[in-house]
Amino acid sequence: MFRCVLAVAVAAGLLLGGAAQAAQAADSVEAMMARIEKLKLQGRKGESLLRPGYAVGEYTGGATVRSKNASAGFNDSKVYSKDQMSADFTVTAPGFATPVTGSCSGGQGRIALGWITFDKDDLAYVCDYRRGETPIKANLTLAMSKRKGLAGMTAPQRAGEFRYDGVTLRVRTQRVGGMPIGGGGALGYVFSRDGVDIGGVSLSGLAPTFYLPPKGSPDRDAAAVLALRSKAPDTAIKTVRTDWSQVVLVCRKCSKKLDGGFGEDGDQSLRKALRRAAGGGKGRKASIGVIEVGCFDLCPRNAVVAANASTPGQWLVVPRGTPIAAVSEQLGLMAPA
Repeated sequence: MFRCVLAVAVAAGLLLGGAAQAAQAADSVEAMMARIEKLKLQGRKGESLLRPGYAVGEYTGGATVRSKNASAGFNDSKVYSKDQMSADFTVTAPGFATPVTGSCSGGQGRIALGWITFDKDDLAYVCDYRRGETPIKANLTLAMSKRKGLAGMTAPQRAGEFRYDGVTLRVRTQRVGGMPIGGGGALGYVFSRDGVDIGGVSLSGLAPTFYLPPKGSPDRDAAAVLALRSKAPDTAIKTVRTDWSQVVLVCRKCSKKLDGGFGEDGDQSLRKALRRAAGGGKGRKASIGVIEVGCFDLCPRNAVVAANASTPGQWLVVPRGTPIAAVSEQLGLMAPA
């Protein structure tokens, strides 16, 4: 009984302590709002489709991300993916003689983060910086909490340190304005120097909002380079692997009119029957992609229009009740018997 009471007391203490820390952090951010400049991320034409551009105030640049999966970056539910994500980005401004370029990947942190109180993951998200081809004394190490138990729930998800041209900023996960909706990712980050919040970025809206120190502040360039890094990779094109070997397009309007007509019992749509014949599977895990699309403007009676995307010059008009094996063969999904 005593152990149960003690456990409840400890849990309550953790929650109350976390609530007190959250309230203190919120007060700090509210005070920060009175001395910062609020700016929206603007899209710009980049060097290529794979390297889109962006602008925030007087700062402009572009970014490229290379990933073996769809989840990578400063703003995702995974802060990094071991050996699977790397990114580079460029930031320039009227006061920069040479653009600042950063290169980031998952790995061992280069900055000791002994001040972080939560249980950190073994790896960190690490960025190095240079001007032109010359490395500079600037780097970012961002750690992620293992998020175990109540302590993992009340501690920040991520925290780290950014060093740039003699300025050291600490970074912590915290919502800065916007709605508390993040889709599993970070809602925002706050940057502090010597215990005072000086800027941040909100990631909870349709477009990120940046909070930078006022022009003329010695912290503005460092905060801008850090803030742009927090969002830049998400604007880049990413690749997602699928198991699809082929893609079949099926007319949605024809299928709706027929209301079934295929399969052993004649109660399946052509799309469902083709998927089952191919071995089932859903989404990108299926062996083929069968996608219903808008009207082909052919509109046959008691039939459905379909096409293999690899042979767009040949459409099939498939009558109701046609055996799926025959349809698959005509679409090139299996070898002739």
